[in-house]
Amino acid sequence: MKVIIIGAGRIGASFGYLLQTGGHEIIGVKNKSKASAQRAVEKIGQGAALSRQELVEKLKVADLVMVTTPDDKISEIVDYINSCQVNRDSVFMHMSGLLPAEILYGKEKKEKKENKRGVFSLHPLLSVPDFETGLKTLPEANYVIEGSDQGLKVGHKICRDLNLSWSSIDPEKKPLYHAAAVLAANYLVTLIGCSYELLEEAGISDEKIKNSLLELSSGVLKNIKDKSPESVLTGPVARGDWETVALHLESIKKNNEDLVELYRVLGKYTTRLIGKKNIFKGGGIDGQDS
Repeated sequence: MKVIIIGAGRIGASFGYLLQTGGHEIIGVKNKSKASAQRAVEKIGQGAALSRQELVEKLKVADLVMVTTPDDKISEIVDYINSCQVNRDSVFMHMSGLLPAEILYGKEKKEKKENKRGVFSLHPLLSVPDFETGLKTLPEANYVIEGSDQGLKVGHKICRDLNLSWSSIDPEKKPLYHAAAVLAANYLVTLIGCSYELLEEAGISDEKIKNSLLELSSGVLKNIKDKSPESVLTGPVARGDWETVALHLESIKKNNEDLVELYRVLGKYTTRLIGKKNIFKGGGIDGQDS
């Protein structure tokens, strides 16, 4: 397939590289600036950095248009493309974990189904902080896919060509799926940051201790890989040590009150996880004084 990438940042460039090594032809890259598009082309190893006018010409022959811009720019980009002459058989894709594939119809969304182009969304359940990491992790990632019948034919072919692992998802459930990913990735980082704050409040700024904290977290992730979360849970809640929990709350309240509510909420959910839903009532976790 002849492929255009619009918004070749970390994930767009990484996936573009996989596509060209998988036998597809990257015919052009359009970024905000031609210089940044050229850098992406050099990483991908194929294609040309496109001006706006050059993009218009390439759209006439592209089989696949990848829109890998930030989520809030996808509609704007699609509406612009819809104002151009596009290969009527081309399929559009995005890689958002939040938005449905139908956003790729733009203002055509209300037209009859048979007049719509093929669209699909393909999202890897991982974080891609840079191009090099993307090259290593994207081939091994688990993807979710959804879209129109015509779009899914192309999406499934790409998954087969690149030997990707994928699952189908209901587009209406994508915000829930995305929230799960945020909890596991972004908020895990937030929790580590809060742990750092408490270490500093305890007078410990030694990098060796912080590294040990990361090792502790890494060990938990290894333990949970092949088991359920509740089966590997340790700590004061799991063993019913409510005196320790009360001491934690008292100390956090004295030294970093902003984190008291976070500790309480996590404690309440932990009791739910291990089947002790009411164990903290009256003990401080529900917002009462310990």
